[in-house]
Amino acid sequence: GTAPTAAKKIAVFGDSISAGDSGITCDQGYLHKLCLLKDAPSGRAPLNYAVDGSDVSAISHANVDAAALLLVGSGDVFIMAFGANDVIGGDSAATFQSQLTTELNYMISKTAKQIYVIQYTEANSAGGVEATAMNTNRVAYKAAYQAAIAACTTPAQCTFISTDGLLNTSTDLQGDGVHPRESGMVKLAAAYAVAIT
Repeated sequence: GTAPTAAKKIAVFGDSISAGDSGITCDQGYLHKLCLLKDAPSGRAPLNYAVDGSDVSAISHANVDAAALLLVGSGDVFIMAFGANDVIGGDSAATFQSQLTTELNYMISKTAKQIYVIQYTEANSAGGVEATAMNTNRVAYKAAYQAAIAACTTPAQCTFISTDGLLNTSTDLQGDGVHPRESGMVKLAAAYAVAIT
């Protein structure tokens, strides 16, 4: 018989929203749903390097190195989803831009695979100080994502994915105004599906 097609791999570097373990179960997270959207029945083989509370400067280069060795097939991709904790931690858009460019360049030095850079999602300011900070800095940070990509060594290897208007901040977020509920995760997966076509 014909050998089964190997699952295409997707390596995700991000924070708690990508980790999918803040107020939801892992099967409700966007990565699980994203991996089920395409390539049925073989699906996607997720490599989730996301860490709760991390900002872009906290990316483990050892994990990038490991992912680069594993992602060698056609259609394998990297996702970088940071920004929320950078804002919450008080980093200016300029600081975030510089750090993102640095980490993109490191990733580019290790892999020729496409890297999808995802904007942090809109928040519900009623959730508190952190959500308010995310919304206040959103426009400046969006420009920072795009400038970081333009400044990296191979801009064509990086694709920016906007999350503007993606979530209903009244119904798709948990009480903290930051972390998506499952309904929000479904929308994230659909928007990020461009990364795995």
